[in-house]
Amino acid sequence: NLYYILERERLLQSNAEYRPGEADGPLSPEIITGYEGMAVPELPSRYRHLTIAPDWWVPGKRKHTKRTHKKTHGLISFKEIARTTSDSWKVVDDETHKFVTELARLIAVRYKEIEHALGGP
Repeated sequence: NLYYILERERLLQSNAEYRPGEADGPLSPEIITGYEGMAVPELPSRYRHLTIAPDWWVPGKRKHTKRTHKKTHGLISFKEIARTTSDSWKVVDDETHKFVTELARLIAVRYKEIEHALGGP
């Protein structure tokens, strides 16, 4: 999922007609997810040029807010994004692979900390 998010943004932002929507911004400061202040690795060089919210990686980010119902970007279909992303993942560079793997590990560790703090398993 992390790789898909980055690749989707890369594909969309490479299109001159792309305009970011309100859902592309950061969460409101009043919404507490438990992932605040978590140190994340620097984006791989392939993605550093992207304009992306600092909390783009927060699990379930958009489940915390109500999304207005409106047409999506219409620039590229979900099927095309999924196919392109799948093909590129098969030959992903080491820097990107290490980044998404490490970020996924950090998110899993924080998730367990949150779960434990809330009295879970």
